[in-house]
Amino acid sequence: MRAKKAPEATVRVAVAKLEARLLEAEEMLITKLTAAQRAAELRELAGRFDAWQKAWAAVAPDARRLRQSGEHQSAREEEPAPAGLTRLLDFLDWSVDYFKSVENRTATLGKTAEQDRYAVGKLVDDLLEDSKQLLLLPFATISASFPRMVRDLCRDEGKEADLTIRGEDVQLDKRILEDMKDPLTHLLRNSIDHGVEPPKERTRLGKPARATITLAVSQVSGSKVQLLVSDDGAGIDINKVKESAVGRGLISAEAAAKIGECEAQSLIFRSDVSTSAAITQLSGRGLGLAIVREKAKELGGEVSVESRLGLGATFRIIVPATRATFRGILVESAGRLLVVPTAQVERVGRARPDDIRTVEGRETISLDGRAVALVSLADTLELAPAEQEYTPPGGTPVIVVGSGDQRIAFVVDAVLEEQEVLVKPLRKPLVARA
Repeated sequence: MRAKKAPEATVRVAVAKLEARLLEAEEMLITKLTAAQRAAELRELAGRFDAWQKAWAAVAPDARRLRQSGEHQSAREEEPAPAGLTRLLDFLDWSVDYFKSVENRTATLGKTAEQDRYAVGKLVDDLLEDSKQLLLLPFATISASFPRMVRDLCRDEGKEADLTIRGEDVQLDKRILEDMKDPLTHLLRNSIDHGVEPPKERTRLGKPARATITLAVSQVSGSKVQLLVSDDGAGIDINKVKESAVGRGLISAEAAAKIGECEAQSLIFRSDVSTSAAITQLSGRGLGLAIVREKAKELGGEVSVESRLGLGATFRIIVPATRATFRGILVESAGRLLVVPTAQVERVGRARPDDIRTVEGRETISLDGRAVALVSLADTLELAPAEQEYTPPGGTPVIVVGSGDQRIAFVVDAVLEEQEVLVKPLRKPLVARA
């Protein structure tokens, strides 16, 4: 008979203490970045010795000839070479040996610094990852109340629907879960209010009297999680969406007639845009979906919608699994180093002159068959332009920043690397004011 596995020992710790330990672990990023910087400085110093070696190799023959000339002259005239010349040549010989010893010592320090950088980096990464795990909770932590909420709302609205929840064991940062509870509540309310039809209407349309609402959670990558809310209801009527947006003055009638189906559907995330003639408190008084997008953006994520009229709608939210550290892409623009959040960077590439087109007086490039505005990051930030020494042969470096269905391409001088960044609030008296 196999013995039962003994339960793991546990201890109850306040969440505030766990968050404090995570913040302290994040502070260790400074040590990691500093170690990397010191290793880079030593590599740069070693490169200077290479330049010195080349310069000395160019003048060494002249020094040898000068010494030989002095020795020959002394032999012929039976007089010693000038003392100053001898001391100068001896000093040059000593300098060569001294610089070589310094070069060897620098190379040794460089290797040691590189080993320290790797060791410190691994320790910090492991500490951060373990600290993040302390704050991870299963999605079931917030989803337990959703089925009852759906039943109560359906009863109040005279509708019938079953809620299916998948992926309740997927773990997210406790803070992400807390921030996403209200947006998910808005989406479920929206499905019942705008999506699900009354039982008689569903029967007339050949659908089951009871609608199906699905809330699914899945890991899309090591650092991101997808939250999906879908229903088999009426879907989104883009004509009503356009009418609402035009009526609110958010878009002109001419522009509404030109936009495609995807762009029209995304209008529902704008404040006060609704497909219902009566704005109800159930679906957020016309503000629910705008709140959903705003919250997703605050978390460094994005939200999108897919719908087919009469068949239902699917809302897809992509958010980070944790809120611990911040990854950014280091770029150079106007002689300055800038960090662009990785979460908002859709792609990095180069734009050749023949890739650039002018549309309605603005420069654009084509991405996935769509024209994307191309602007200078330095001009956008009102930075004084630095002198550009040359144009890269492969084209101008470009970073494409996007959120949802909106994107823009920024021209930069160089894209350097991606790295973790520690974002800290300003201390007094430099506290930012709203």
